[in-house]
Amino acid sequence: TDAAIAATELTPYALTRQARRVKISATVEILVDGVASALVDLSTLGAQIVSPTTLRPNRPVRVVLPRDDGPLACKGRIVWARLEPPRADKPALYRAGVHFAEMDAMALEAFATQHGLLQMSAATTVTH
Repeated sequence: TDAAIAATELTPYALTRQARRVKISATVEILVDGVASALVDLSTLGAQIVSPTTLRPNRPVRVVLPRDDGPLACKGRIVWARLEPPRADKPALYRAGVHFAEMDAMALEAFATQHGLLQMSAATTVTH
């Protein structure tokens, strides 16, 4: 049917989550293209980040996560982004979803286990 065909034609912004996502401690600072940023949540397929620099969809990025045994670099692409208005005590920031194209899935799982606060839902939410 037409409805079944339409349901299978998903945009990159409407895919269901295909990996476990973990909320990350607010104290974890990462680098996004060399700029200090915050990691909100993480999966083996992507991450949600907050950065002071402009982030636009389809832009390639390099995300570097800090580890005791050396940094973990992941190459990806911004799949969604939104500007968060400035608050009285904070400047405007960009919140974005990154889909990883090149990463070490086992190292990402270990990082999420070490820095994660709690496991989030693995189904029916939009992808990073």
